[in-house]
Amino acid sequence: LVIDSPPVLPVTDALVLSSLVDATLLVSQSGRTSKRAVKRTVELLRQVGAPLVGTVLNSVVSTRTSPYTYGYRAYSTVDTTPTNGGRLLRKPQRT
Repeated sequence: LVIDSPPVLPVTDALVLSSLVDATLLVSQSGRTSKRAVKRTVELLRQVGAPLVGTVLNSVVSTRTSPYTYGYRAYSTVDTTPTNGGRLLRKPQRT
């Protein structure tokens, strides 16, 4: 079951929901979501004990010219333990 919610920063609905679910994915849009907003969102999710398991970066522009290129999507797994500070566990993958 996937539960979609409004953005974390403008309303508190997502924070309430994130404390009730098994896993939380942070979705942001390339070129539109600022680093500051992402950092603040992660901070708020941690404060409520949200089980943040990863991130999805949408709308990344591909620079490839191959006719077989479908697009570029970056997926990463983030270690959300306070000692790690949200560093990537593995590099984003290209598809």
